[in-house]
This record gives sequence, C-alpha cells and structure tokens, in this order.
Amino acid sequence: MKENKKEKKLKQLISNEIDAQIKKEKAERRKISKLILLGSGDCGKSTVLKQMKILHKDGFSTEERNKFLLIIYNNIIDAIITLAKAAKELNVDIETKNHEFLKEVLNFTKEPEESMCISKELSTKISQLWQDPGIKLCWERGNEFNIQDNSN
Repeated sequence: MKENKKEKKLKQLISNEIDAQIKKEKAERRKISKLILLGSGDCGKSTVLKQMKILHKDGFSTEERNKFLLIIYNNIIDAIITLAKAAKELNVDIETKNHEFLKEVLNFTKEPEESMCISKELSTKISQLWQDPGIKLCWERGNEFNIQDNSN
C-alpha cells in the first residue's frame, strides 16, 4: 500500500521533531558535569556536597536545616558525655562548681535514635563545663580516648 504525500510529510515532520528533541537533550547532557568523590569515612565527602548545594543552589530548606540542627545538638551532647567520661577515666580534676553537672552528664542516657533539643539551661551548663580547665585538658588529650572528629 502506497503512502500518500500527506502521510509521508506527517511522518517526516514527526521524525524531524524527534531528531530535534534528541539533539536538544544531547546538548543539555553535555552541560552536566559528573564528579565522583572517593575517600574513607569522615574525610569530608558529604561536606563538599553540602557546600556545593549552599554555593550553587538555593541552599537548604527549613526542613533540612532543622534536621541538621538536631544532628548538631546530638553531637554536642555526645561530645560532652565523652569528655565527662574521659575526665573520670583519666582522673582529671574538675572545678568543684561543675561536679554536680558532671555527675548528671555521666548518668545521662539517651536512645540511639532519640533527637533532642538543647534547652537554655542545658546550654548554659554545657558552656560552663566546657570552660572548665579539666575539660579543656581532656580535649587536649583527645588522642587518649575516642571522640568524634566533628565535635570541634
């Protein structure tokens, strides 16, 4: 069965549109750069991606910022617990005014998936404990116990 001129013209038009779309998509793909980040754990791969998002996109949504805030809160709590335990294990002297809070920190427990916010009162106590020369000494002796790299 022979195609009439209208059908041929329609098929050619459709073919031309498909070709134009393919050409356009190829041009768009050429603009995309792909990058593979290799490295061991905690070497900064995710940090690089987060910085790229901040610099070259719209930054983080409110939901993402709140999620990171909870991670930061948990890291602070984990770090102060680790420093308090280190002070006890290393027999480092802590100022008398911080003894009560140090005991609270040593008895502090949280579930692994529990997220917490830091109240003003807790923030003040953590700041006061951080200013303690004994806790500062523990920080300096961080190579003698395990503290997360992202705690500083």
